[in-house]
Amino acid sequence: MELARLAVEDALRSFIAEDIGYGDITTNALVDPKRKSEGRVVCNENAVIAGLDEATILLQLVDCQGASKFRDGEEVRAGSTILSVTGHARALLGIERTATRGNLDTVERLGGLRHQVDHADKRIRSE
Repeated sequence: MELARLAVEDALRSFIAEDIGYGDITTNALVDPKRKSEGRVVCNENAVIAGLDEATILLQLVDCQGASKFRDGEEVRAGSTILSVTGHARALLGIERTATRGNLDTVERLGGLRHQVDHADKRIRSE
């Protein structure tokens, strides 16, 4: 396993531990442990995608799966499903906060940064 992936996994495990701690009491009380679920991450506006690998690693750390037809650096239109997720409902609900606080926030920031770099590159090339 490459060093960069190990560093990402360590950071994500830390985020999970901070966000979930000893478990999500409400989810554990209300959701059947055998229940499977699925969901999707939908892009709200035209964007350049970044951070999909990290999102997939986060899902794998809790025995869930993620799939995307996009790759980091690709432009996507508003309304596009950028990531489909499947797994146990408790696991998906448990990492929802981690994903939105840490990873999807990171995906949004990386995508925004990538968009700004692409825009600057186009301006430089046109001058």
